[in-house]
Amino acid sequence: MLIGLLGPVVIYGEEERTQLLEHRTRGVLAALAMHAGQKITQDQLAALLWDDIPIGASNNIRSYISQLRKLFQSTDPAADVLSSFRRGGNGGSGGYRLNIPRSSVDAYLFRTLVSRGQTALQAGDLDRAETDLSDALALWRGTAGGPDVAASQGLLEWLNAHNNLRVAAQEDLIETRLRRGQHSVLIPEIRELLMHNPFRERSWGQLARACYFSGDVMGALDALNQARRILADNLGMEPGHELQLIQSYILNRAEHELRFLPLIDCAAARDARVRDR
Repeated sequence: MLIGLLGPVVIYGEEERTQLLEHRTRGVLAALAMHAGQKITQDQLAALLWDDIPIGASNNIRSYISQLRKLFQSTDPAADVLSSFRRGGNGGSGGYRLNIPRSSVDAYLFRTLVSRGQTALQAGDLDRAETDLSDALALWRGTAGGPDVAASQGLLEWLNAHNNLRVAAQEDLIETRLRRGQHSVLIPEIRELLMHNPFRERSWGQLARACYFSGDVMGALDALNQARRILADNLGMEPGHELQLIQSYILNRAEHELRFLPLIDCAAARDARVRDR
């Protein structure tokens, strides 16, 4: 069994995929999957479902848990997937546990594969990096949690962190392929990524490098100028060190340095500069 969070919340059985229709039930499963293999108290679960916990939340949660049990039973009748814990007289709190390892939640599997791919990229193992990063990105089916999962701000932020990591993984895969000598074929992919994430300095640098190594020097410089305008107009800042370095390398035809830039997370660097303002 695999719990899918990288898109609308679903349950994967051996032969079929079960999509949850009720948006709050999807939120309950997402919260349980976030703590896969661990007990989560009813109070913790409620805090992940609602910013303002309603009266009767406990009864609502029990109803959602009952719906999940039926879905798990239909997916894998032999598995004991969901455990309940009653509130004990000695002060022990009631709660629930999803009895699956984190590797059976696609979000955690994604993070493991991305980490392995990034490690391989840093080590120069481009074959392994491309395999792991491609496998990680293949897990995605849409926005993490889906467009209407019912959840608190805390759970939504946890899900959205995976959306951000997805973009970083896409950039890592592009970087891997650039270092393998793929250039013109990557330009449409990078442009599409920038359409949805226009402030990603790393992507702008990758676009400039892909254009340069495709023989389009003017296109490379134009990409850097476009990045400068977008950052100035929207964030009130100049490009960071890496984009400035890329421009210098292009103007000086420093092709080796341009191809094998130090692996720096420009998005993290940009966020730090925003916080320092």
